[in-house]
Amino acid sequence: PGATAEQIDSQLQGQQQDGKQQQQQRQPPVIHEEASQMVLQLLQAAVNTRCWTISTLQAECSACSQQGQQALPRLGQQGQHLLQEVPLLSHQLQQIQLQSPLLEQQQQPEVRLQPAVVAAVPSQLQPLLLPPSPVLILFSGGVDSTLIAALAHLALPPDVPIDLSNVCFVGGASPDRLAAHSALLELAAFAPQRQWRLIEVDSSLEEVDRHASHIRSLLHPAGTVMDLNIGAALWLAARAEGQRVLLPVCCSSDEPASKAAANGSNSRWQLLPAEAATAVTAGSTASSAATAGHSSSHTKSSSDSSTSCGYRSAARVVLLGHGADEQCGGYGRHRTRFRLAGWQGLADELAVDVKRLWIRNLGRDDRLVADHGREGRHPFLDEALMAALLDMPLQLLADLSKPPGTGDKVILRQALASLGLPLAAAREKRAIQFGTRIGKLSNMREFGSNRKANLMSAGQVHIDRLPNVA
Repeated sequence: PGATAEQIDSQLQGQQQDGKQQQQQRQPPVIHEEASQMVLQLLQAAVNTRCWTISTLQAECSACSQQGQQALPRLGQQGQHLLQEVPLLSHQLQQIQLQSPLLEQQQQPEVRLQPAVVAAVPSQLQPLLLPPSPVLILFSGGVDSTLIAALAHLALPPDVPIDLSNVCFVGGASPDRLAAHSALLELAAFAPQRQWRLIEVDSSLEEVDRHASHIRSLLHPAGTVMDLNIGAALWLAARAEGQRVLLPVCCSSDEPASKAAANGSNSRWQLLPAEAATAVTAGSTASSAATAGHSSSHTKSSSDSSTSCGYRSAARVVLLGHGADEQCGGYGRHRTRFRLAGWQGLADELAVDVKRLWIRNLGRDDRLVADHGREGRHPFLDEALMAALLDMPLQLLADLSKPPGTGDKVILRQALASLGLPLAAAREKRAIQFGTRIGKLSNMREFGSNRKANLMSAGQVHIDRLPNVA
């Protein structure tokens, strides 16, 4: 009584919204499964197109001709059309090479050495014999990077190696490094025929200081402590240069790979340095190679240049996970917003994150990656995938009433688990500055401790206000 028409309409809209939210919260499991499979298919299509390079299309073309088949369905109509252009692209590339000796030197055809020749090469030079990979993935071992790696495997011809780059600032003991080891073993069980190569990029604050001026020029106009920590870690990861390269090697055939992956067990696989892994493929026994790998992993430092000549990825394409957290509720602030303002507050926060992604992350990170002559590509920012995620109820994307590692990015976790990688699917999110430990080391040096840094909101402090800036 006494209510205006506008007030009645407002109440009805509120009741409809509440009912819709309650209905969405009661979505049956089959709806969640269907949604995750839809996202998986769209993301696979996005990864397929972003793995295209002249070399990968040439390999695909060669595989199709050898098998007497048409272009594989995974390429889609667009890819099949592009595959027909490979001979023309190859001819154009040859013409460019004739005018550029440097490019010709970089694009030399792959030479496959006999096992006896490989075995004769000193162990410290073995990484130089690895065939070049056309694709590099910045690999933390988390949900996003592992999902991209698994889909890249499904997108690329089987004989194409995939480089994974992982950064660590605490001597190989950071959370991201340990997660990368675990995820790589799981990927090996998932795709045993693929040559996975984990480039261990071990760095320090001293190395960041040496390159600080150059990194800051790439970050500009961004200039906070958080920008520098993220930027330094990303710049080093995109450089993909490490003193040690780990390859997964199968050391037992007692348990099928598919069964091992389903059980979450990777005991039949172990990670060996490239020189020990190459010895296995050259005919040595797995046990002797494992012994070599064990002794190599216990040298005084994996970044000790006296024990390895180092390896740098030759890939020109870098796959990154940008956009996954912003769209699917992966950050800690999303959980805080959900706790304070419910589903609508979370929806508003995600909308803000997506709208500012281009100015806050993409320009900065594109400059950091391109500085090494590589092109960053972003499967999670594919237009078809983003449109599908926007159309889905938010409760299908994330349920932040559940603990970390379960409710955040739940749709991506379900997609990864459905592929047979349950360990990576349950891994908690860590931002790159925390997972690599550069944030903790920087806070201790600049502010005295992590606690003091948090009290001062250190991440938002401008670099020029730091007392130790050179």
